[in-house]
Amino acid sequence: MTDQADNRPNGASNEQTVRHVAQPNASADGNGMTPEALKTALRGAASPTDDQQVQHARALFQHALDQRDADAAQLIARAMDAHPALDAALNAA
Repeated sequence: MTDQADNRPNGASNEQTVRHVAQPNASADGNGMTPEALKTALRGAASPTDDQQVQHARALFQHALDQRDADAAQLIARAMDAHPALDAALNAA
């Protein structure tokens, strides 16, 4: 979810937003996050089923396919196994 006023992720500082947007090799999911940032976000999710985490998982899943990133594919597979709702969300798209 984002702040309507400035389109930053809720709770993000200006510095976090600049780092987030200015990353080279950013994913094409509209978030501007690098694959490494997506991996970190997904690893830190206790229950990755809210909308933002599903978007991160979709972006990382696409990256894993496009770039043949085994680490990303393994992370997504583990998250899908651990969280049936995430599995269902990713299979619905």
